[in-house]
Amino acid sequence: MTSDLQTLLELSDKKAYFYESYEGFKTVESLKQQYLFFPQNVKDVYLLHVLSKMEDMKIRSCIIFVSECRDYVHRVGCTARTGRGGLALSFVTQNDIKLFKQIEALLGKHLDEFECKENGVLAEITKVYKTKGVAKMKMVDDGFEEVW
Repeated sequence: MTSDLQTLLELSDKKAYFYESYEGFKTVESLKQQYLFFPQNVKDVYLLHVLSKMEDMKIRSCIIFVSECRDYVHRVGCTARTGRGGLALSFVTQNDIKLFKQIEALLGKHLDEFECKENGVLAEITKVYKTKGVAKMKMVDDGFEEVW
């Protein structure tokens, strides 16, 4: 064992001091990060459309972030550090612009817009609202009326 290693071993038995340089929030390039901007009142319709489109794109899982930009950076970073790529898609409504700008500021880059044709999305609006209505009635019948 070299003298340097011996010294290091002796120091580790005592109170060691560790230093880690903070390099800011980072995500890897193998993870595609995009956003989709739409009105709040049709969020469910866009969610259905995007989830069905992801199935076509062979994307098997997704995480939806709702309130904390640090949560976004943490989860996206964890996914990327495990060596997985994929897509991180942020849903942005008129109420989320400030939060979205915070995420971009933390990342130090502007996210690209997710391509989505509005006409294709809104074609499903009746189906989504009908299904939501049926689900609400079922929940009321099952005793969950206080939820709504």
